[in-house]
Amino acid sequence: MLLAGRPQLVGVDAPSMQALVGSPVSFDPSIVGQPDVAALPLLAAGEWRVELFLRTWTDVTADVRELSVDRGSRATGGITRATEAGTASVTLANRSRQYDPSINTDLYTGTPARITCSNGVSMVEVLTGRVVQIDMAFLSSGLDATVTLSMADAVSVLSQRNLAQLAVAVGAGDTVSQRIARILDAVGWPTALRDLSAGGAVLAATTYGGSAWDLITEVVDAEVGDVWVSPAGVVTFRTFVEALSGAAEATFSDNGTGLEFADIAVVYDDDSLVNQVQYALAGSPTVTTLTDNASATKYTADVAASLSATELPFSTQAAADAWASLALYVLSEPELRVDSLSVLPRASSALVGPTLALDVSDRVNVVLSPIGGGTFTQSCWVRGISHTVSADRTWSTTLRLGSAARYRFFTFDDVELAQLDRWALTDAAGTFTGGRYVATAGNVVPRSDLNRLADQMVIVVDSGADLVAQIPSPTAGRVAWRKDIKKLTVYNGMSWV
Repeated sequence: MLLAGRPQLVGVDAPSMQALVGSPVSFDPSIVGQPDVAALPLLAAGEWRVELFLRTWTDVTADVRELSVDRGSRATGGITRATEAGTASVTLANRSRQYDPSINTDLYTGTPARITCSNGVSMVEVLTGRVVQIDMAFLSSGLDATVTLSMADAVSVLSQRNLAQLAVAVGAGDTVSQRIARILDAVGWPTALRDLSAGGAVLAATTYGGSAWDLITEVVDAEVGDVWVSPAGVVTFRTFVEALSGAAEATFSDNGTGLEFADIAVVYDDDSLVNQVQYALAGSPTVTTLTDNASATKYTADVAASLSATELPFSTQAAADAWASLALYVLSEPELRVDSLSVLPRASSALVGPTLALDVSDRVNVVLSPIGGGTFTQSCWVRGISHTVSADRTWSTTLRLGSAARYRFFTFDDVELAQLDRWALTDAAGTFTGGRYVATAGNVVPRSDLNRLADQMVIVVDSGADLVAQIPSPTAGRVAWRKDIKKLTVYNGMSWV
């Protein structure tokens, strides 16, 4: 239990202390990345545990005064989603100077650390990393002393591991997943600490020249995918397509239809507004400009808000064109969006498990019933997660959220992303007006209308051959997304272009 009992030592032999002592960016994944969280007894749901590797894993929870953990991205808008280093701050009682590094030589910058919390069934990793700073405070009265340990996860390690510029480029034709694996191989990152989804955009060769994490985020940003280090210390990558798929992990609401939130921030701003994209492939002298003139006129007084991306790592210009089109589509209008919400997990036993289960890149639904009437519903990605446990044991969790509403691809049985079920199968049929299907609540969608709607949907195909097989007799205006070239293609009445 937090703030109770005394520290206890856990007999876990160190596989390689030398690996931890040498370089200031040393990181022994056999110790830190795969902790034996079963070594200590299970705590009650909602109780936290902090451990330091002081020759053996040592439970220091009894000395904890307060703690905070912050993981994921600090930014919630925009099109890129790469995360920053996960951090933690733990303040410990230090009256006996047991956490003074001048006395306890097992505590230093680089000491492995892990923070877990019980969901009532198991201890759930919240952050795995190492100590990066030690700050001591002594009251002038001499009656109290504390130490604050700052911790960081493996992002900080990968950010400090640089890959020199190569004379000969490598990796032509890599997918994003393969490029991440190549970079991790180059810095000796264990395969056991990787969870990389296959696929992603096809990339040009690279000469490196930068930190491992910067090189990884560069290609993930081009993919518009997700990369982060999990609470257990695993480098995790998900493709753009995967980010769009899958069901929401949880629903948060203030009307009893989901998990209760304590606070919410809804914003409408132009922080991420872009109505012009200037882009080029890496190494290319040709910069292409794509502009949304309507957006520039309406929102920025005909002065384009520009996004520059002139080092895109794709292997083809078509892939760069598709990326720029997506960026302009997503960012060309300001959006009313849920920026963050906070929950108090100890307020209800039903909140503890779902709160701890959420991770970066998960999708959640948010339902808000504001004063004045109406309901605001939005599907969001979790961009960042922060936990704070204060001295009085109050536990607050804040989710930083990014709206998924702009990524409106026709998806069946999905709460927010334009699902068919939104039209209840009762009452009268909707109508086509100017080629667009107009429906209101309660409309029936007849089979004939479904067929016509299907002709107007953007289907996803694997290749040109698959496109011909899927639509053998296309009509002018049919649109499809080709996964092999990452490009929208339109049938002009004679051919697909």
